[in-house]
Amino acid sequence: MGGVQLLADSPLRTHAGPAMAALAGYCVTTAVSATWVSFSFTGISGPALTFVTFVLAQAVYTARAGRGVKTAWRFAVAHRGQVLLLNVLTLASWLFMFMALQRIEASVESAVYQGSVALVGFLVAGLVAGERFSLAVRVGALAAGAALVLLIAVRVVSTADTPSANPSVGTGIVLALVAGTTGGFYIFCSSRLHRDTGVSANTVLCSRFLLLLAVTGAFSAHEVLGLLASDPVVIGRLLALSVVFVVLPTFLLQYAIAHLPSVRVSAATPLVPVIALGAEYAVQPWGSAAAPAIVVAASAALIFTNTALARGPRATT
Repeated sequence: MGGVQLLADSPLRTHAGPAMAALAGYCVTTAVSATWVSFSFTGISGPALTFVTFVLAQAVYTARAGRGVKTAWRFAVAHRGQVLLLNVLTLASWLFMFMALQRIEASVESAVYQGSVALVGFLVAGLVAGERFSLAVRVGALAAGAALVLLIAVRVVSTADTPSANPSVGTGIVLALVAGTTGGFYIFCSSRLHRDTGVSANTVLCSRFLLLLAVTGAFSAHEVLGLLASDPVVIGRLLALSVVFVVLPTFLLQYAIAHLPSVRVSAATPLVPVIALGAEYAVQPWGSAAAPAIVVAASAALIFTNTALARGPRATT
């Protein structure tokens, strides 16, 4: 109720409609593009997929910074240890996310990734930052963790009646877990950096992907050059994926964060696995309802946890 009153009493109300549309757009574009990767980009290596996708994203972030690029570089030099850590976490999170999507369904990957991010954030906040959480938050986190474990178990033993025929399901789940874990640590470390320095999001974005591009470029240079010479259409599809999967969702989410209460944003983002599930059914339906049902349950648990956390994260006792 307090969040609703805050929105009604603030100038953000005039932007609530477009911001809700931006948030919905973020969820849809992220889910649909993740499904696109899992069905259509399995024939290209993970490093090549990541490199081509983020070349355009890096160009957009740099162009958007304009004259602020010099400020971004000075910031990166002044805080090189923290910026290097963010680069390492970004490399692991995004590269392993793409590699996971090439091995398991987008709905399962999204649920495992988002669940890992949330649980790591919960643990780090409690163990490192000393946060004390309400009973509702603890119950929601336990439910999300249980759903995540059950989803992994069901998907590993389900070798038939699934949209993905890739035999490396176990590897894909491990990659998604590592991606989500490093993503959770990235959120914690970058949030602390923003809080301590007051740096803008775009300043961090200008230097966040440099190690990712260097490493994936080094491992995929021969493959990318070969694709440019023999199959430039694939490069065009990868650049389109960059817009849909990286650039557009980034701006849509940032707009939503700027104009909506955090409770609405945090409660909506776990809908991504559910939307991805719908996209998968449109392309190739699941033969079994077990894993899809657990994906929905895990998303519901995350939404409940995020909502409880946003409304009252600290324990009252």
